[in-house]
Amino acid sequence: MSSILNAQYSTPVSLAFETKPVAGQHLSPRGYHVSILADSRIFVFGGFNGQDVYEDVYILDLAGSGYLAQVRALGILVRIPR
Repeated sequence: MSSILNAQYSTPVSLAFETKPVAGQHLSPRGYHVSILADSRIFVFGGFNGQDVYEDVYILDLAGSGYLAQVRALGILVRIPR
C-alpha cells in the first residue's frame, strides 16, 4: 500500500517544526520500538501495538521526504578459495 502522509519534524537550522508530505509505505502505529537517526534517515526497528509484535524495519529518508523500500531478505556470499 503506497500512500502520502504528513510528517512533522524540526529543521536543524531553526529547530522549528515543519509539516511535510511523506510518500511511500508507512509503518503502522506502534510503541516499544527502537529508532535511530543516521545522516538524514530515521531507522525504526520492531515494536508492539498491544496485539501484534513487529519484527520489521522502516527507513524514513528525511531529505527525500519518503519511506524507502524494505529489505525483505539479506544474505552473505562467502567464497572459500580452493
